[in-house]
Amino acid sequence: MLLLLLACSDYNVVKNEDVIEGGDSDPQSLPGMAELSPGSANAVVCEPVDSRFEVANVGEGPLQVLNVELTGQGWTLGSLSLPSTLGPDETLGIPVQATGSGTATLTVTTDDPFNVELTADLTAIADGRPTIELLEPSVDEILEEHSDLELVAHVTDDLSAPADLLVTFTSSEAGPLGTVAPANDGTARLTWAAENRPAGAQTITADVVDSCGLQEFDSAEVCQQHGYDSDELDIASWHFEGDASWDSANSRVELTPAITSAMDSAFQTSTTADGSAINIRFDFYIGGGSGADGLAMTVLDTNRMTSYLGDDGGCLGYGGHSDCGSDYPGLPGWSVEIDTYYNGHDPTPDDHVAVSIDGAVGSPIAWSALPEMEDTGWHTFEAQLDSGRLTVAIDGVTYVDLSVSIAAFPAYVGFTAGTGSLTNQHLIRSLNVTEYACEE
Repeated sequence: MLLLLLACSDYNVVKNEDVIEGGDSDPQSLPGMAELSPGSANAVVCEPVDSRFEVANVGEGPLQVLNVELTGQGWTLGSLSLPSTLGPDETLGIPVQATGSGTATLTVTTDDPFNVELTADLTAIADGRPTIELLEPSVDEILEEHSDLELVAHVTDDLSAPADLLVTFTSSEAGPLGTVAPANDGTARLTWAAENRPAGAQTITADVVDSCGLQEFDSAEVCQQHGYDSDELDIASWHFEGDASWDSANSRVELTPAITSAMDSAFQTSTTADGSAINIRFDFYIGGGSGADGLAMTVLDTNRMTSYLGDDGGCLGYGGHSDCGSDYPGLPGWSVEIDTYYNGHDPTPDDHVAVSIDGAVGSPIAWSALPEMEDTGWHTFEAQLDSGRLTVAIDGVTYVDLSVSIAAFPAYVGFTAGTGSLTNQHLIRSLNVTEYACEE
């Protein structure tokens, strides 16, 4: 009797228990009878899969294996020396290799008179590449600076369940962000914290690897704005001078208490922003005293600064030079003042907003009268400098809108305030700074 066996590989070569048997003659009177088992073989191909069939002589006389042929696609036949004579219980190995998708037939020809040809069906399935689509963020999206970002991708694979895949998210600027297994619906999600995202243009990539190691990716070019909220900052990151302090009970900066002859400043110094492309928003309060002098927001040039204070009184702690009756330098950069007391260099006796360069309070590049600001109420301030255009709004009303040429410089954002013989309390809260690292 002749037996042809398939040795199962580690690549899911599946045994089929169907048996093709020979005739009914007495095996004692025959040189051999042939039997083939299994009748088929299956393989999933990540890379070439080596397997082996065996022809076994299960008869009592000699058996000749005359020819072995493999026809079809996806399989190849290894080297054999034929014809080969097998004694009883001897076997001949037949090496085969699955190389890709396809079906083939293995045909073994022997001298068994009742079963000359034995056949086996072979099927190989090549693993296909997985697919992945990056759903969030979208292409050319400008990412906000103060909220966490959820990265989302969707994956599929021809052989692996989604939960058996791995998805890795990467930023071209921050590097690998994390690897997650998708949910059963193929959706992979990863939260990217706001404080860990670098500013500027970058590429977000999601790639997936299947069980065979095949990889695919999808990516999106995005841009991350840069900035901070004051309540996100450690108080140790602020620089205070004079009587300025942090009011922890009310989460606000007190620039001056209602005292005379104060000159105080508070600057956030943990990070710089581009002073030529920036949005600054905060709330301010002026009042509770006898009526002086005002406050200023300064975008302070860190390359040229020598201090955090200019001159006092009507110069509001940021101005200098002859405008303030001294040679004391003003703060370098640009400043917007909310002036509530009339001094000789002021453009108007009314409460007003004015924009000055390098502390030149007597030569503002723009100004506008304001309604009463010393009303013991909170007011919202917003200044925006972007693409050479500066706007200043208070309580949603735009008072300054002009073209201005300011070159890029690293800046601290902060505040100064002053009093003279008269007093007021000057308070700041809810500071929000956004650097325009991205073009709209």
